[in-house]
Amino acid sequence: MGKPTVLPPKALREVLVEFYRKNLFVLVPVIDQRDIALLDSSLLLQQAVYFAGSLTCHIPDSTPFSPEDIYCRIKTLLFLNHEKDPYVTLKALCLVGCWNSDAPQLVSLDSSWQWSGMAIRLALPLGLHRANSSAYARSDQRCLRRIWWYLFDNDTLQSACFGRPSMISIDDFDVPLPTPDDFDLPDMSAQVFCHLAKLCPLINGVHRQAIRRNTVAPDEIAKLLLNLQEWIAQLPSELQLYDQQGSRKEYNRVVSELHVFYLACIVLIYLLPGTHRHTFLLCKTAIVASSCVARLYESMLYREGRAASTLYPPMGKSRGGRPTDLLFDPLLQWRGRLPRGTGDYSFCVCATEQKLTLYPHGSDKNQPIAAR
Repeated sequence: MGKPTVLPPKALREVLVEFYRKNLFVLVPVIDQRDIALLDSSLLLQQAVYFAGSLTCHIPDSTPFSPEDIYCRIKTLLFLNHEKDPYVTLKALCLVGCWNSDAPQLVSLDSSWQWSGMAIRLALPLGLHRANSSAYARSDQRCLRRIWWYLFDNDTLQSACFGRPSMISIDDFDVPLPTPDDFDLPDMSAQVFCHLAKLCPLINGVHRQAIRRNTVAPDEIAKLLLNLQEWIAQLPSELQLYDQQGSRKEYNRVVSELHVFYLACIVLIYLLPGTHRHTFLLCKTAIVASSCVARLYESMLYREGRAASTLYPPMGKSRGGRPTDLLFDPLLQWRGRLPRGTGDYSFCVCATEQKLTLYPHGSDKNQPIAAR
C-alpha cells in the first residue's frame, strides 16, 4: 500500500483525473473544475479523485496505484482525520463510495452502502438538506446542490437494489432540483444527471411501496405509471433513444445508462404486490423492459469494456472490475422468461402521444404489438 502521502506520478495523475471526468463525473458530479485546479491543497481529495479515475483505467499491476492501493490510503487519511474541512471530506466520501471491495451483497464495512451512509450523516449536520441553509451561501453552492442530489439518488437506487430502507425520504428536504446551470459545463452529461434527479423521486416512491409489502391498489399503480410517462415525455430529444420516426439514434453511453434506470423502474412497478400483476399488458411491458435493460447493458459492455461497469458505480464496481449490478439481476432473469422470438423486441416511447409502445425489432413501426 505504501504511505498515505504517496501519490501517483504526474503522468498517471493526469490520466486518472481525465478518466474520472470522462467516465464517472456524469453520475458522481461532486467536484468542480476549481477543485481539480486546487487538488494540491488537499491530500485526501487528491487521493479520492485519483481513486475514482483508477476504477475505469487500466493500471499495470507492477505499480502501487491500483484501486485497492489508493483505497487503503484514503481509509488511512479518513480514520486519522487528516482533512479538517468537512466539505472536502464529504466530497471524498462520495468518491470512495464508488467502489465495493467485494460483491456488494456481502455485509462489509468496505462497501458503497457504508461510505454513502457516512456521507449522508456528514451532509445532514452541514445543512445540505435545507435550501435556506448557510451552506448554500458558500461560493461552491452549485457543487453542494449536486452533492445532495447525488446522495439522494445514490441512497434511493441502492435501497431499491438491496431492498433496504432508504436513509433519505423525498419529504425530508427542500433542496431544488439541479439544473444544467449548476455545472461548469452544461453539456449532455449535466442534462443526464438533472433528469436522473427527476427520475429518482419516482423510484423512491416505488421503493417505499415495496418496503411496506402491502397490496398496491390499481389507482396507485396507474399514478406511478403516469408519473413515469410524464418523465419520459419530458426528456429532451438529445436524451432519447429513438427519433420521432422511431429509428434508433447513434449510441451514447450516458443516454443508455439513463434509460436503464427508467426501464428498471417499469419492472419494479410491476413487481409491487397487487392485482395489476395479472394484467397481460403490464406483464409483457415489464418483460420487454427487462430484455431491453439486458440489451442496453450488453451493448455498453461491448463498446466500453471496463468503463461499462460504471453503470451506477456504487452498485456495480467490485474487486477485479466485475460488474455486479444487483438491481439488474432480476431483470436479466426476466429475459429468460420471454416467449421465443420476444428477445428481439426493441423498446420505444412515443413522447408525442405520451404512451408506452412496444415494437417487434425490424417491424413496421405503424404496427405495435402493445400500447398503453
